Amino acid sequence: MISFIILFVLAIVPSLIWLMFYLRKDAHPEPNWMITKIFLYGCLAVVPAMLFEIGLGAISQNQITILLGAVLIEETAKYLVIRWIVYRSLELDEPVDLMLYMVISALGFAALENLLFLLSPQLTSLSSLVSVTTLRFATAIFVHTLSSGIMGYFLARNYFNPQKRKTFSWLGFILAIALHAFYNGFIITLGNEFWAHSYLILGLFSVLPLGLILLHIFSFKKLKKMKFIIPQK
Repeated sequence: MISFIILFVLAIVPSLIWLMFYLRKDAHPEPNWMITKIFLYGCLAVVPAMLFEIGLGAISQNQITILLGAVLIEETAKYLVIRWIVYRSLELDEPVDLMLYMVISALGFAALENLLFLLSPQLTSLSSLVSVTTLRFATAIFVHTLSSGIMGYFLARNYFNPQKRKTFSWLGFILAIALHAFYNGFIITLGNEFWAHSYLILGLFSVLPLGLILLHIFSFKKLKKMKFIIPQK
């Protein structure tokens, strides 16, 4: 019981820390009930995503197909939380909200995904647990947040500027999938040899946080200054 609580804390706390960071950047705070709802639905989105990924692995042995399929499934799952809940909500009243809610959905998804990884029976030693914990907390949360943040940026440009809707329809989704697929392919290719490449570790741990910083500086500020039209619900 104690070990489960420790794993639960390790899995959830990093996402909550990043959640608080992003919420502090919102000039017009979203309702706590809405934030909690999107975070929890982001967590729940892991379940159907995992089932679809298991099914994909059962019907295909091609590594590229499995990799791209898993990324497509996960990015779609995080997006559908926003599509089904946020798009219908009156709380969606400015462009930055859509990007923020995409990030919240991603943080919820990453939190439960991390917990499931830590509960894996394959992690039988303390060293393997530490390795997976460090890798996922230092990179996986960044990847989920960054890919969903990019998608959220283009979704906001679509939703609040109907004239540009065709221009941005698929660009955000494609960029999110490309980033996520690159990360997954990078990790899978190196496999157990990952920790032997110190320069790759340093590069990955540096590039992903830098990407989030640039995302915040560019996208959040641009959406806050964007002239927009609120669509009819």
